[in-house]
Amino acid sequence: MALIHSLLAPGELAQQVGANARAARLAQNLSRRTLAQMAGVSESTIKRFESHGQITLEGLVLIATALGADQHHRGAASR
Repeated sequence: MALIHSLLAPGELAQQVGANARAARLAQNLSRRTLAQMAGVSESTIKRFESHGQITLEGLVLIATALGADQHHRGAASR
């Protein structure tokens, strides 16, 4: 997977990360509104991130935490 990402321009990579977040949200059956409330960001932030990959680092961390991505990394770190 790292090779694929290294072939993408930064904007393309950002869009892919946003698309992955959307897929994770939908896999958990969450609406944008619900995820926004869980993450403490606006619904428009979620929409902009999923559609265009545009987000602040703080917003990315908040959304990833709300989606449980931090649990995956904590488990990997403890192995």
